Amino acid sequence: MPDYNPFSHSFGRTAQRGLSWISKLARQPLATYALYVFVFADGLLLRTIGLGRSLWLDEIWVANSVIAPTLRGMFYYEAWLQISPPLFLLLVRFSVITFGLANWVLRLTPLLMGLLSVIIMVALARRLLSPQHALLASVMFVLSPTALEFSRALKQYSSELAAATGILLFSILYLERASLRRFCLLVTGIVTGLLLAYPAVFLLPGAVLTVLCVPARPYSIGSRLETFQLNRWARAAVLGALGAGTLMAENFLFIAPNTSSALKMLYVLHHGSNGFGRIVGSDYSILLLNLPLGRRMTGKLPFVGAAVALLLVVGAILAYLRFLRGRRKWLQVQAICIIPCILLVAADSFSRYPLVQRTSLFTLPFVVLLVVSCIQLVCNFVVSSSARHIWRKAICRISLLGLTLIVIRVGFVSPAEPWLKMPYEDMDGAVSFLRTEVKANDILWVHASTVEGFKLYARMKHWNDAPVRYGHTGWPCCPRGISNIRGASAEDAVRKDIADGIPQKFAGRVWLLYTMRTAHWELVGLDEPEIIKAVLAERGCLQQPTADFNHIGVSLFDCGSPPE
Repeated sequence: MPDYNPFSHSFGRTAQRGLSWISKLARQPLATYALYVFVFADGLLLRTIGLGRSLWLDEIWVANSVIAPTLRGMFYYEAWLQISPPLFLLLVRFSVITFGLANWVLRLTPLLMGLLSVIIMVALARRLLSPQHALLASVMFVLSPTALEFSRALKQYSSELAAATGILLFSILYLERASLRRFCLLVTGIVTGLLLAYPAVFLLPGAVLTVLCVPARPYSIGSRLETFQLNRWARAAVLGALGAGTLMAENFLFIAPNTSSALKMLYVLHHGSNGFGRIVGSDYSILLLNLPLGRRMTGKLPFVGAAVALLLVVGAILAYLRFLRGRRKWLQVQAICIIPCILLVAADSFSRYPLVQRTSLFTLPFVVLLVVSCIQLVCNFVVSSSARHIWRKAICRISLLGLTLIVIRVGFVSPAEPWLKMPYEDMDGAVSFLRTEVKANDILWVHASTVEGFKLYARMKHWNDAPVRYGHTGWPCCPRGISNIRGASAEDAVRKDIADGIPQKFAGRVWLLYTMRTAHWELVGLDEPEIIKAVLAERGCLQQPTADFNHIGVSLFDCGSPPE
């Protein structure tokens, strides 16, 4: 039976012409390039705004380790457990040596890694997908809120994203042509990726499977079939051995010396008492949250998750049907993309690796490519299932353009947003203020939650004679050799710490420096600054007004006039 054309009647011809015009506009290269330029300009701007803002706790201890006097001190930081990969630390250290110690310099490596991942993803999408689908994939990747955030943060997560995107590109290239040169690229990508990003281990099984799925090209003309098979298995063995060897060396040199029971306990406490099903559902939602969904879609995440799951199932069925007809490409691509996600969820479920938004960022290219490839398979099926497919093709093009514009709209962030420049913890401003206000005969009490931050910015500002005393309770995660189990803080320990650090009969001014992040005090189990303030008040010290800083508390107490 011939396919029904809804525009065959006269009343629909005007709509048909309009649909045809929009369809032609959607496939115009100029329109596609204009969207590319707009999205890339916005992505670049959002990644560079606020590079000079103050670092916060999670970034600060990385900075302190990077500026350690020796490489051993960087890889094995004495004060804190080092969880950043070695090549990332070396790149940040090189940028500091080259340009000097500053907030923007410390964030230069994450920025460049974020931009590199964008370039690689666009090249991959344009190589694998149709032009319109490649644009959609690029937009979803560039405007990912998690990718934007960690391109501006001194953490290794944008480096993990760049490593994962590069390995994915090399895997796809090898699928297309299993030459020795491309195999060497894949091996280099895996080894370099493991040095740059520990989660690259989740990509190793998929890379080995890629090598096994494609017959290797012979070294010389006239090779037998046995040579093809031997080369395939030999290459997979070489890739697996080099990847496993690199990981074992990293574990011996860098990972094991920076592991503690407290850190492992956090992995166990990550999900509390949730069952396996809830953990898997939560992890699936986290993977989707890396996409630019917007607030409204995030509020309806269960429905979004169900729709994406249905799309993936349909895409897998269509890829399998193509596989049965000898067209292996899409099923192989889907397998490469889904394996790291499954392995990450499994590792999280068994408390081997915590899955949160930042630690799952490296799966972004796999999730984007998996979703968009399924959309392309569905569109191709809809168009090819009818002899009269022109109007269906037009509707698919217009729908795809509309979806791309929606993603741009929900992912767009105005550069005027104040939080882009506002530091999460304004330690830079707080230390600058204290540098000008604290006198030599004062006491500056630095709580354990801000010890690393004070050390970094005191060094930046050349404040070498600060009258500082450091607290020893309420540590954040994860100081070396100090147990900071959730809810372990006690009032008696805080009082004793103050008694040891500030003499009972001290006369003069006492300054307090501490974090005001609610999450930290929930982890500690006690609001220690309030205890410290109560102790000083019991001694007759009067609190004085002082400046405010974002998520950093600076308090001043007058404990009487010092003796002349």
